[in-house]
Amino acid sequence: MSPGRARTVGLTPSGEPRVSVPTPDEIRNRHGGLCLDACVWATSAGSEVRQWTRSNGNAQHWRIS
Repeated sequence: MSPGRARTVGLTPSGEPRVSVPTPDEIRNRHGGLCLDACVWATSAGSEVRQWTRSNGNAQHWRIS
């Protein structure tokens, strides 16, 4: 999938999270190398998220808690 093309992905939580990342970090697809990216740097619940070429920008930094 090339950057800019959207794909809807459904995630369903199952139980308590097992990972805790106290500082923001990127989430990268291990096969394609694309990173999870918040569209237009949105921070509110329900905002669009996409896979995008790695830019190391704030829109690609995530905190899991």
